[in-house]
Amino acid sequence: MQHLTSFEEAGTLSFQQSWLSEPEPGFQRGEVRVGWQPEGFRMQATLMDRDVFNPETGFNERFFLQGDVIEWFLQPLGADEYWEFHVGPEGQLYQVRFPSKPAFDALRSTGIPREWMISNPIIEVSTRFLCGCWQIDAFLPVSMLNRSQLLANEVWKMSFCRYDYNRNPENVILSSTSPLSALDFHIISEWDDFMLC
Repeated sequence: MQHLTSFEEAGTLSFQQSWLSEPEPGFQRGEVRVGWQPEGFRMQATLMDRDVFNPETGFNERFFLQGDVIEWFLQPLGADEYWEFHVGPEGQLYQVRFPSKPAFDALRSTGIPREWMISNPIIEVSTRFLCGCWQIDAFLPVSMLNRSQLLANEVWKMSFCRYDYNRNPENVILSSTSPLSALDFHIISEWDDFMLC
């Protein structure tokens, strides 16, 4: 169990490939900081990247199949529902609420129903490019999580995951801040637990 404080006091989470004995060639480092306040969660990430791109710019499109993406997963401890949010280098957004893990598993191979998508771009996000990396600042309002405020001593499961696409040579390298035992970002039991302090 980790303690989640205000953003100003937040420590860093590092991307890894825990399902491998060692990182694959071309793996790029990345770090995330996340904190909370009653109105929502704030996240900042810095991702080392030799080829920053994502050609898909449409809202709620599956741009994780086209280029670079950071994914943010959240679930209140003990709940069935959980959320997945994507941010791309140009500020692209993808927002979905899953009713439960079994519901997701049942439809995983056929695609996410449109009624699970959150239809308005609610996350506040900005991105910027620096030499050899891109950075994300995001604020996730608590209203998006079907509640009026966050409270101290709540426990949330969270995971940050990454698609790092490259064009020369063409490949995609996946990583996560969670200690996943297999390459599956939806192993909720292996996401990190955070107590709001």
